[in-house]
This record gives sequence, structure tokens and C-alpha cells, in this order.
Amino acid sequence: VQMSEKTLPLLDIGLWFENPRGFVEQLRHVCHTIGFFLLKYDKVMSTKVAERALKETKIFFDYPLEKKLSLSYENSPEFRGYMKLGVENTAGVVDIREQVEFATETDSSVAGWKLWPPYERLRGRNQWPDDFQPSLRPTIMEYVNGTLEIANIIRRALCMALGLSADALDHMFDNDPHWAMKLVSYPVPNENMSSSGANHRYIH
Repeated sequence: VQMSEKTLPLLDIGLWFENPRGFVEQLRHVCHTIGFFLLKYDKVMSTKVAERALKETKIFFDYPLEKKLSLSYENSPEFRGYMKLGVENTAGVVDIREQVEFATETDSSVAGWKLWPPYERLRGRNQWPDDFQPSLRPTIMEYVNGTLEIANIIRRALCMALGLSADALDHMFDNDPHWAMKLVSYPVPNENMSSSGANHRYIH
């Protein structure tokens, strides 16, 4: 584990493949003592995948508002799609950012319109800008798939850290586990804004 007094610990997921018990012990120690860590993941997903995803994110937010609004979340019963600047809020305070949300895709004609149980309302189809940015979908999905693979390793390592078998929770994630992500763009801030950032683009 690489660490100093002013930085979060950096774990290398590559150790999982060479010495699983060693990685599990590092993860257990960090979670028990600090609770946060950074992760070096290039043995699972190339950093170029993340770089391409960020590049595509920037391209999307640079499009005119009219194009982005064609993916408005208001078109989606599952709240997927684009939210323009000032729409999102936290505890009643406006978040100064624009964003577009994606999640696991299912056939909306089968699951997306169910009203009960409530979580069924979150199942459905994503809105992709295939007509004006066809490269976004495959790039983001490549990033998603890599992230899911990393999440599977962390879950198994955490199980082992708790004294369980590595596959103790695998059955809960076998059939299309639900994931959700958002691409976010923060504008240059001014004194009237409630959020900070300097025209940054992020993937959450």
C-alpha cells in the first residue's frame, strides 16, 4: 500500500491475481482504519478506456443544448437521460451542473412500466445520442464493463476480508446486476453558484 500523511492509500488490484490473500489483507486494513482508498486498476482495465470515456463525455457536453435536450430525462419514466444546468438539486439547493444518466438496460415494455415493487420503475432503456454521437455508447459501455469487473473483484475480496468465501455473494449479482452512472459537467463557477468546479467533466 502506497501512502503518506496527506494522501489516501493506493491499492493495486494487480496483487489480487498474484497474491489474493495479500490484497485482501491490505483492503481489510484500509477499510478498518481509514475507510477510503484509491485503486490502481490497469491489470483489469486499461487507463486508455477511462481516457476515451472522458473524451467522449467532453464531446457530448460541448454539443448545443438543443441536441442534448433530445435525450431529456423527461422522456424517460425511468429517469434516464440528460438534465440541463440547474435542474438537479440536493436538499433543495440547486446543483450547478448538467448531467446525463445511464443504467442497466432492460426491455421497457416488460419491466420498465411496472409500478410495483417500486424498484421496477428504475428498469428500462437508456437514451443514447446515436444519431449525433454514435461513438458515445460503445465507449461508455466499454468503461462500464471494465468497472463492473473491478467491482466483482472488490466484492469478492471484501467477502474474504469478512471471513466468508470469495463467492459468498456471487449469486446476488449473477443475473444482470443493476448499475447506474452519470456523466457530469460543471461550468466555470461564480459567486452565485452553490457548486464548485472549473468547467470539469466527470464520470460518476
